Amino acid sequence: MSVQNTVFLMENQIMHYSWGSRDFIARLCREKVPSELPEAELWLGAHSKAPSLIIEGQNEMPLDQYITHDPRNILGNETATEYGELPFLFKVLSAAQPLSVQVHPNKEQARAGFKAEEANLLPLDAAIRNYKDKNHKPEMLLALTPFEALVGIRPYAEIVELVTLLRLDDRIEEFEDIISGITEEKLRGFFAWIMGLKKRTRDKVRNNILRAAMLRRGCDHPSALAIEWICRLNNYYPEDIGIFAPLVMNTIKLQPGEAIYMDAGILHAYLQGSGLEIMANSDNVLRCALTVKHIDVPELMKIASFKPVYPHYIRPEMQGMEEVYVTPAPEFQLSRFNLSSSIRFNQLDSAQIILVMEGSLKITPEVGDALELEQGQSAFISKTAISCQLAGKATFYRVQAGGK
Repeated sequence: MSVQNTVFLMENQIMHYSWGSRDFIARLCREKVPSELPEAELWLGAHSKAPSLIIEGQNEMPLDQYITHDPRNILGNETATEYGELPFLFKVLSAAQPLSVQVHPNKEQARAGFKAEEANLLPLDAAIRNYKDKNHKPEMLLALTPFEALVGIRPYAEIVELVTLLRLDDRIEEFEDIISGITEEKLRGFFAWIMGLKKRTRDKVRNNILRAAMLRRGCDHPSALAIEWICRLNNYYPEDIGIFAPLVMNTIKLQPGEAIYMDAGILHAYLQGSGLEIMANSDNVLRCALTVKHIDVPELMKIASFKPVYPHYIRPEMQGMEEVYVTPAPEFQLSRFNLSSSIRFNQLDSAQIILVMEGSLKITPEVGDALELEQGQSAFISKTAISCQLAGKATFYRVQAGGK
């Protein structure tokens, strides 16, 4: 790659997971709709599992390799010193059906888990591998369509109310015990019990939950969405005990432009919809249900919190022409622009990625060649660009390293 160039077109990898849709990412990238395979995630970044390629004429290079050539200048001295790599991973996510109940580790847990799996000589691409890297994975999901999800443990009073409404305490002894005085440890024990059931008992408990939900489906109640999702999860995962998850987790629905942030230890499951996902540069996921991927309930139980938590909604803050989604994570900051003419990014603090959702955009750096982007295209901007002029009529997002 030319040492003079500072802005590069990106070629990004698509993950064809079974829960992905066949239209949203294909339409964004102006490809054939419906796509031949489910398209679940489009990865933009430098994670070693699926690094983006940066393009210069006929030449291309994985982004992680490019950064290692001169991390202090490409990322910025502060970012390179703190992280030693591009500290975020940016994704377009499109879920046509629910994906796993999961949780992400904190840094200490990720390092310990990675070290243990390395000591056991598990290949990084092994199906039973939990820890693909040493990093934690705080993340934010910004809805681009109506987006439904399970996020965090419900207030205990709501769990009791929902169990009572469905009369599960009359059918299953363990539910009766839960509502008799719910605590964090009691809920943790209940979760471990239900996830560890043998098939015969599991099927009995599962069928009781499903029948109870079907009887109350469509009721006028604050928990109606949770009841609806118990029934719908059965359609996607007809033998999975994970259909109980809406009983104990907050069921939310985001509208386009709304976002939610999840820190380490927060149980969550994306149910349906398309959005942008931004996270620390990690692929560490512990799963327990609603998936055909590797499940590790004991490891998840070490990581997951069973304290009630109100979902952490992120509202954008207007800063001039920029809508900024501020989170507690220092690794990333996501912004949205609805450009009608031009804007200048002065004195870039760090490397960044631009993704065009609609329209066209021309990026002219202070150093290096200009680059034109159309809908679905993205660019990596090195810190060595110094500053950039962006012109056109476009809706685009940018992610900056280091939360600057």
